[in-house]
Amino acid sequence: MKKFIFLSLMLFFSCGAVGVKDSLNHIIEIPQKIERIAVVGGMWPLPSIIVLLDSSSSRLVQIPKASKTAIKASVLADFYPEILNIHDGNTENIEEILNFKPDIALCHQANKKLCSTLNSLGIPTLTLSVNIQNYNYKLTLKNWLEILGQVLGKQALAEKLINANEKIEKQLQNQLKNIANKPKAMILHRYSENEIVANGLFANYLLEHSGAENVFADFKTPKKVSLEEIYRRDPDIIYITNFTPAMPEDLFNSKLWADLRAIKNKRVYKIPLGTYRWFAPSAEFPVFLIWLAKHNHPELFVTWDISKDLFRHFKEFYNKELTLAQIHQILFPSPEAGKLQ
Repeated sequence: MKKFIFLSLMLFFSCGAVGVKDSLNHIIEIPQKIERIAVVGGMWPLPSIIVLLDSSSSRLVQIPKASKTAIKASVLADFYPEILNIHDGNTENIEEILNFKPDIALCHQANKKLCSTLNSLGIPTLTLSVNIQNYNYKLTLKNWLEILGQVLGKQALAEKLINANEKIEKQLQNQLKNIANKPKAMILHRYSENEIVANGLFANYLLEHSGAENVFADFKTPKKVSLEEIYRRDPDIIYITNFTPAMPEDLFNSKLWADLRAIKNKRVYKIPLGTYRWFAPSAEFPVFLIWLAKHNHPELFVTWDISKDLFRHFKEFYNKELTLAQIHQILFPSPEAGKLQ
């Protein structure tokens, strides 16, 4: 171990270094030339964003298993099939991470011990947060893009995405500001015979900024609930994430859910999966916010064509042309994407 640390530090200083500020405002010195990146400690959305900014997966040497399961079900695997060969596994195992000899690691803030240990072992480790200004989806994604833009040398594309996110948020804010009646909505984060988990870290932001009222706004994190509690809050709309294999049909076909307003009116929707699970910060944020607004207020967005928006987004930001089959795959994802292991 000591020999590994010594060699890592010698290589690090011989290559020169640049300072990058992470989510905790720590300046981390990273090599000027980065060829090997490990995504560790639960930062599931990052591999997809890295590949899109870099137009390649060649620098990734280790990613979380939950990232890989989403990628397998996504169009990202069509454009960059080599990403399926990247090692995925226990990204919290120090020895395993060191075996891949990463130039840097990108680490989840919640795993503070792992992040600090890797830094102490000579692996420059940037700590990223999922909670920027009370789980603000747009600002959290902005923070990630700013950091990754510097790490990858792709600041221009990162800034272009950040500006697109700002633009769509302001546009929808103007269109929805005079809405008197907001539908009551809920996020079904996970669902099985054994548990119902409502809400999620970014639920409040996403529903509020797309013109809906979150019936579980009092929950700041995903939380187990009873079906009786859902009946008490009786949402108009239910959105199912891709952190569960559950599909709208599972609720429609269940007598237990049958008397809920959302079920009666057939307003249960599976959240799309683009290059990653959209409920978590994703590079397709502008299209996702439009998709939510259109489902919350279909009468206001009759002329908005989500398929065309997707095609334009992929062409403009990723220089990829989606086929009709790929657009359908994004908008109507398979249950497989919800399997985290």
